[in-house]
Amino acid sequence: EEEQEEDGGALRHKRWDAQKSALDSTQSEVKEALEDYVMESQMDGEEMGMRVADMQRRSLQRRREAQEIANQGEQRMRSSMSLEEHVKASRASMETLRQSAADVEAQLRRSRPGSRGGG
Repeated sequence: EEEQEEDGGALRHKRWDAQKSALDSTQSEVKEALEDYVMESQMDGEEMGMRVADMQRRSLQRRREAQEIANQGEQRMRSSMSLEEHVKASRASMETLRQSAADVEAQLRRSRPGSRGGG
């Protein structure tokens, strides 16, 4: 009977050892899986961070480009307005020149004796 108990005890020990080693290997698998998950999460986090930074960079770039386009448009409007003003000024100065020329002609006609046909 004692031998049977010892055998039973040894059997229980073997079973317990087997369960413990199974548990240990399961624990180490879980630990590895967790470490992998944590690493992947960190990498995902870093990747997400890089994506966000990239999106912010692109957004800033687009905002700059839009601002540049707006500035160019404003500049074109200003230059076209100044072109219109330039044209107006040119027309005014041409009119002034015509008037001056007409005045000079009239003065010449008056100063030349006999040019009016009666002197």
